Amino acid sequence: MLVLADIAEKAISEIQSLIVKLLEDKLGRDEALEVAKELIEDKYIHDYPITVEEVKKLGLNVKTEIPPEVYTSWNYILKLFNKDPA
Repeated sequence: MLVLADIAEKAISEIQSLIVKLLEDKLGRDEALEVAKELIEDKYIHDYPITVEEVKKLGLNVKTEIPPEVYTSWNYILKLFNKDPA
């Protein structure tokens, strides 16, 4: 059990470091660390879908528009598998 707890602590630390690394250029280190703590502490579980509103409350910019390239890529992938794009 102690080994699993140790692995879990390391995983949390790694994720926190990654979040800070991704956000500190835009938010500054202190605010990036606060966002990381908010995301990794007991509020969310790993498969919780964070909504646009929640992301905005964290002070992060979020775009909801999907670039046309995504649809083009998706259609190409579907053609590879002989599926009609919906």
